[in-house]
Amino acid sequence: MEKFIETLEKEVEKKPRSLEHSHLNVLKKSSEASLVPGNSFQLLKEFIDSHIPKSVAEEIEFFKIVKPRLYNRSF
Repeated sequence: MEKFIETLEKEVEKKPRSLEHSHLNVLKKSSEASLVPGNSFQLLKEFIDSHIPKSVAEEIEFFKIVKPRLYNRSF
């Protein structure tokens, strides 16, 4: 699970940065950037649906630490 979360966090950070340097107009950049959080949470949902937590501690860590951290990076 940690590897997936790390990869997803990197994508959440990298995508808006790549949009900043693109040659799109401001409106298109904003539109594309607004899709990043939704897409990342969809990927996260699909992963969680297919992943069985190894322990109660892992599940608690996900909902108390990992998910809020991803949410904050998305905005």
